[in-house]
Amino acid sequence: MATRLYTPPELAKLLNVSDKTIRESCAAGRIQAYDFGDGSSVMWRIPFDESEMKSIGRRNAKCAYVKERLRANAQQNR
Repeated sequence: MATRLYTPPELAKLLNVSDKTIRESCAAGRIQAYDFGDGSSVMWRIPFDESEMKSIGRRNAKCAYVKERLRANAQQNR
């Protein structure tokens, strides 16, 4: 399965976390997300490859996803 863009509620359900956690992480830049809002509102879309989660398990995928996004952010900010 290829990487697709998820809404915060969709990704929250997959990772078994709250929608608020995903939205706050997007806003803080802790995870890679794209804002497709019109300027007056925010409409986050988050790239995620669900096949990674299936291959390593849901709990490990959650940790791996967050670590990967933090690492990618750190490299971008250098």
